Amino acid sequence: MNEVTLNALINLFAIFSAITRSERQHARSSFSSYLELHLGISSSEEYRKLFDELIDFYEIDEQGEPLFDMIQQAETICNNIRGRLHRTEQIMLFLRFLELARREDDHKKAGELFLTVARVFSITPQEYRKYCTFIYGFTSNDPNYSEFLVINQNAENDLPAIKHLQRNNLDGELVFLFLKDIGRYILIFRGNESLYLEGNPILPGRFYAFKEGSIVRGARVSPIYFTDVNAAFFNQAETPAFTLVGQNAEFKFKNSSNGLFEFNFIENSGQLIAIMGGSGVGKSTLLNILNGNIPLGKGSISINGLDINAHKKDIEGVIGFVPQDDLLFEELTVWDNLYYNARLCLDNFSEEYIVKVVTRVLQELELFEFRELLVGSPLKKYISGGQRKRLNIALELVREPSILYVDEPTSGLSSMDSEKVMLLLKHQARQGKLVVVNIHQPSSDIFKLFDKLWIMDKGGRMIYTGNPLDAIIYFKELTNHVNPLECECLHCGNVNPEQVLEIVETKKIDGSGNFTHERRFSPEEWYRLFKQNIEKKVDVTGHDSFSGTPKTHFKKPGVWKQLRIFFSRNLKIKVSDNQYLLINLIEAPLLALIVGYFTKFSEGSEYIFARNKNLISYIFMAIVVVLFMGMSVSAEEIIKDRKILQRESFLNLSRLSYVNSKVSFLVLLSAFQTLTFVLVGNMVIGIHGLTLSYWLVLFSVAVFSNLLGLNISSAFDSVVTIYILIPLLLIPQILLCGVIVKFDDLQDKTADKDAVPIVGELMVARWAFEALAVEQFMGNQYMAQFFDEEKKLAQARFQSDLLLTELIGRVDFVGGQINKGKSSGEFESKLTIIRNEITKLDHQGVLPSFAFTDSITAGKFNGPIAELVKKHLHDLQHYYSGQKNLIRSQEDTKVLSLNREYGSNYLFDLKQKHNNLAIEELVLNAGSKEYFRETTARLMQKIAPVFKVPDFNNGRAHFLSSEKRVFSLSFRTLFFNVSVIWLMTIFLYLALYFNWLRKILNR
Repeated sequence: MNEVTLNALINLFAIFSAITRSERQHARSSFSSYLELHLGISSSEEYRKLFDELIDFYEIDEQGEPLFDMIQQAETICNNIRGRLHRTEQIMLFLRFLELARREDDHKKAGELFLTVARVFSITPQEYRKYCTFIYGFTSNDPNYSEFLVINQNAENDLPAIKHLQRNNLDGELVFLFLKDIGRYILIFRGNESLYLEGNPILPGRFYAFKEGSIVRGARVSPIYFTDVNAAFFNQAETPAFTLVGQNAEFKFKNSSNGLFEFNFIENSGQLIAIMGGSGVGKSTLLNILNGNIPLGKGSISINGLDINAHKKDIEGVIGFVPQDDLLFEELTVWDNLYYNARLCLDNFSEEYIVKVVTRVLQELELFEFRELLVGSPLKKYISGGQRKRLNIALELVREPSILYVDEPTSGLSSMDSEKVMLLLKHQARQGKLVVVNIHQPSSDIFKLFDKLWIMDKGGRMIYTGNPLDAIIYFKELTNHVNPLECECLHCGNVNPEQVLEIVETKKIDGSGNFTHERRFSPEEWYRLFKQNIEKKVDVTGHDSFSGTPKTHFKKPGVWKQLRIFFSRNLKIKVSDNQYLLINLIEAPLLALIVGYFTKFSEGSEYIFARNKNLISYIFMAIVVVLFMGMSVSAEEIIKDRKILQRESFLNLSRLSYVNSKVSFLVLLSAFQTLTFVLVGNMVIGIHGLTLSYWLVLFSVAVFSNLLGLNISSAFDSVVTIYILIPLLLIPQILLCGVIVKFDDLQDKTADKDAVPIVGELMVARWAFEALAVEQFMGNQYMAQFFDEEKKLAQARFQSDLLLTELIGRVDFVGGQINKGKSSGEFESKLTIIRNEITKLDHQGVLPSFAFTDSITAGKFNGPIAELVKKHLHDLQHYYSGQKNLIRSQEDTKVLSLNREYGSNYLFDLKQKHNNLAIEELVLNAGSKEYFRETTARLMQKIAPVFKVPDFNNGRAHFLSSEKRVFSLSFRTLFFNVSVIWLMTIFLYLALYFNWLRKILNR
């Protein structure tokens, strides 16, 4: 307050003292009280001297008339200072003026002056009468008594309309008035009892502000706490009461004695409870036990008799939890954070109502003017730390939980922001909620806000529960401190909350006068004293006075609506991040341009697609790029929401909806990224007519990679761990896609059937590369016209020119050796191969089966049998040669027809534009110097794998097969491989939904 305003107030006091003819000593005393109690001015001799001079100046003549118009003077002063005084200060000042007139008769003499000041300060006639009643006493003409409370030793109140509390041995009565418009209590005492407020004596007939945490004490009277007074004004009809009860609640961490030692408590609604203690005593653990995050090992915690762990569904929405860390979406505005949270909590209300609720909560928390600001990160701030903390609390308050747990609400905040946050929580308690907070080093003002204090000691031992100020007295008395009944400074009324912890943790002193590491009172001793002195008075058996769950407006939306809300929120987060949006929009086409440009090989000045030997590298790099893009864009999606998910776990929201919102966004993003990659990359490198096929494969790989990223994002607790893990997951995909490491090198050389090794079957990159390579060969516009004929031709050529020629040569060799007198037993392995191959050829049914297959064995095979075998093989060779010539003739006819229709260069140009020689060499294995892989029983075809029929009927096949077989059905490799990728993706989706990986890691 500036000097000008203070001088004006001194003038007013002097005018009122003169007009009411107050005794000089009484006037000075009242003025001094105002300076000290309301303005904090204790050294006021200079102002008292000025006050005396002004009283003399405003003297009254012998007829009782002022020497000049002091009422006009008072009105002028009040008008001048009205804009400089808060509403609370105006009311307190007016009450001091009423107090100057010691009797109502004195007040009536100065009635015109009081009415003038009341008019200037906008005090209504009803409020005026109420203030007079408070200062001068009750009369039959008094206003509504609902804002009064009388405390005396009577069992009943003389005026039933007035709220009443009984205190035995109280000589006189305390009258409390609740100033509803400013939310303050004031008291006045009429009697002869020696009472003290904040360590200072209460003078009869003088009013005092009764602040949060205040206590009225007396030698013969039990303490009167602020909580008692506040509870008397508490309207249970508007805010139904409930109880939170702990019975033998106990919890121990695995392989540890720490956690929470047995604790019994019963707490009613309408309280603000603080949990204090040194670092590591278990305050956060207790909070997580109370909110149901950590299940008890023994005992129970219940709300109106409903166990919070056994009846989670019944108490849904009753409990709110605000962790110490910020749980905000940094990319969203203050409004959006609260709005989306409200939509997830208040499904039974209209959109208009939700908007009103969000607006009201933001206004109550003084955040409305910042509603359009982004929340930002701690490193890139848009709102202050105090505003972030209030917004965190608002996220819970918007759904109006009955019980609110807040972990370290003042951590990292300035003293002003800390007080704002705590006043906000106190306001919630006044409205009927039960608010429990963990707090560290509260100021005196904040300490006095608490209705109850819980103090914990090491290991999770509760050592005190009760009134905060009584805690200081309790520990002082137990340790025989000097003046144990003094808990506040007698001059300023401040409290030192740290004094309690200092007493609890006081160290022993050794013979040298130095502190030792051993405490005077061990945690075990404090816990024993707590059980003996405090907890034994707690009766948790009578907690059934309230039944049913507390009223709540909470109603979560259905699964589908939750999905839409989650998706909308997620989309808005992404769109609001310009850097994220820009990079994800240009990343795919830019990478496609880079990959396409550097793999666009040309031997001369003219680029010819058919001769681009880097097409295999382009396909390989496309898959690698999509794998990395898909995983990098999803790897942080869930881990960054981990703490927010913990808060939302109290709402029991649908994990299915949350997971689907993430998946659906990533699927749309991947569809766009892969489409732009294919359009740009294929255009640069010159791939035509296969856009849909390329997009289908790469999109499938991207979604698989998205789900893989989401799984590790959900399973691990560190972003660093996730990004270290990405190469570990992707490098095997790169190595085992069939390009870097040849599957032939990994295959069992003795296997009688060809198939990709199991380790390769597990790699999505293998299925993708095979699908694209095979489709690029068989699905391009040139080869698509001839593929069926080419496949039959290749099979017939292999049978007649290679396999049968090899078998005939082996029969000649074995027969010749036998004719030379060698035993057929020496050639058992060769005979086995000949027999097995003939059996396989006969199964095709092109000629009658060989009748002497059983004779192609050691001991039975001889010259005549050899001649019969050779004849059968020659017959088969002749048949397949005929088939080869027939197919070649049909193919030539088709070529002639197409050339006549489209021109002689049509097929040549088509081949140059669509059919790549590098891919052709790959799928035909043209670089192989061996036609067969010989096992103990078979000759396995190595050339032209794309034309080879798979050896399995269960979907497995050799690498680069053009088809996959399941039972009797044949599927094109492109569609079969894409289906396998989606089956892998579905598995990852289930693993994500059920969180299998995290559960495995936790075990």
